[in-house]
Amino acid sequence: MKPIVSPIFQSFLILLTQNQINGWTSNKIWNELNLSEEAKQQINQQQLYRLLRKLVQQGYLIKNIHLDNPRLSTFVETKSMATFRKQFEI
Repeated sequence: MKPIVSPIFQSFLILLTQNQINGWTSNKIWNELNLSEEAKQQINQQQLYRLLRKLVQQGYLIKNIHLDNPRLSTFVETKSMATFRKQFEI
């Protein structure tokens, strides 16, 4: 995966240095990004969803879809996430 020049991507990389994403909803990930209020106004959650979808497609995350409410779906890291971290020297 090529680095994305975006505050959300940079914040996501910082999040990965401090945490392991296991059983997190997209809303929890959004809240854990620690974006400033100014950044939250410039960035919408849709950009995070695109990033998460790309990570799922490339095999770094698995999305477990909650059958009753898809908004409660969770993400879990795969073993490939170690490669992702190494790629960006996290």
